Amino acid sequence: MKKEIRISVVGNTATGKSTLMFEIYNLLTELGFDVELPPEGKENGSDYASSESFINQMLSNREERLNAVKAKTKITLREIQSYNVNQEEIIPEETDNDN
Repeated sequence: MKKEIRISVVGNTATGKSTLMFEIYNLLTELGFDVELPPEGKENGSDYASSESFINQMLSNREERLNAVKAKTKITLREIQSYNVNQEEIIPEETDNDN
């Protein structure tokens, strides 16, 4: 069984989360990684009905989307170690010093 790494894109409304998630998905897939998109449907927290609709939407006006995100968004990368204890995932809480 493969080990799992989860990449979460977190931000406010209309900051480019979906656009960046697609670019990460696209890059990793092109590099040969086994990448899974989130569960489909609004009941699972997705803005898109299916993976296909997500990909099609992201390919629509791709350059325009990327330029808009670049112009208005600062991206901060963080690595967080998670620990599995009794089948529960523990993720360190963010502090004010994590800005």
